[in-house]
Amino acid sequence: MKTVSTREIYESILAMRGYDPSNVNVASGEVARIQEFMNEHLRGVWEYAMWPKILLTERRRYRAAWDNEILYDEGAEVYYLDSGGRENYYVSLQGNNVDHQPALNDEWWAEVGPEFLPSIEFRQQGETEIGAVDLQHCVFDYDPRVYRARGKVLGVDFYMDSVVIAGRYWPMRPWVQFRPIAPTLSLQAWSSVKMYAIADVCYLASTGYSYRAIRPSQNKAPESETEYWKPVEIPWIFKSYIVHACHADYLLDPVERDKQLARVVTILDELEDKEIDQQGARGRITFSR
Repeated sequence: MKTVSTREIYESILAMRGYDPSNVNVASGEVARIQEFMNEHLRGVWEYAMWPKILLTERRRYRAAWDNEILYDEGAEVYYLDSGGRENYYVSLQGNNVDHQPALNDEWWAEVGPEFLPSIEFRQQGETEIGAVDLQHCVFDYDPRVYRARGKVLGVDFYMDSVVIAGRYWPMRPWVQFRPIAPTLSLQAWSSVKMYAIADVCYLASTGYSYRAIRPSQNKAPESETEYWKPVEIPWIFKSYIVHACHADYLLDPVERDKQLARVVTILDELEDKEIDQQGARGRITFSR
């Protein structure tokens, strides 16, 4: 997928406002304002539809894998893959359950019964956060990118920030197709002395990219310390919408503003026609948190 950097979007906004991006001094307060506009309109277009180019497909579990170091309470449920390759979900039969392997300890664990609720939380530890799903086309028995005409799981519903399979059949580890949450752009320069937490975002002028922290760090250069930072890449198809929408935010004359907003709507309509309608893809049947 073709992408654009934060700098490309930012400089296009400046150019549309009549400035030479290579020879203009923008006050820090104004930079922060443009950053806010950029993120507002990126989120708006991102969440407008189930754009095929941004959908992800990942294999998931309904519960976290059993960990021999975790102390489980009675009723806790886990996923377990034994040495023979057999996988299942188990429920803890008593509290203070630690370092007892499921499938080997009937005193401590039992296979889940009919009351088990196969649910995939939007936010699972160690997994990409789910932003929205199309309930008619989101859970599959097989990878839908490979097996396009088979494997769709029926009876899928949405409850409490989770995708729930209400039907009788549920795959042990389903494939889930979803739209991730919208990324965040930053124009605030990375600092070698600042302590960054997971999900913090910074900007690196040398590359023109925003970077999202995937691990806490200090003095870890975003362009080289890939264990700590991931570049934020924006789909190229969204650039025109974001730039024109940000420009409209600056127009004070109501006539000019209306013209620009009409142009923004046209860009969105053309984008939807090209990326969704002409491809026969699904549109805005989404369920978000």
